[in-house]
Amino acid sequence: MRHSDAHDHRQAYNAQAVVCADDSQLILAAKLETDHTKTRYDTREQAIEWVFGIVKSVMGFRRFHLRGRRNIGSECLLISLAYNCRRLHRLQAA
Repeated sequence: MRHSDAHDHRQAYNAQAVVCADDSQLILAAKLETDHTKTRYDTREQAIEWVFGIVKSVMGFRRFHLRGRRNIGSECLLISLAYNCRRLHRLQAA
């Protein structure tokens, strides 16, 4: 018997069977089900999250190469600058 067979940490995920640690998670889950919140999250997805997709897939930035809060901030600033320059170049060409 392998060590991994002794205790399987994987569990089947069932959204209905999730037990919340406190009432705040239940309140948040109920709030996310309203039409107003769904509309706002759809807008967020259209406005923001595609930028991360472009940075990851087109620009090839998948992980930070430096360590430390200050270095990661600098690296994030450079990625943002590169994205904005790319976008400005494409907008001027159009």
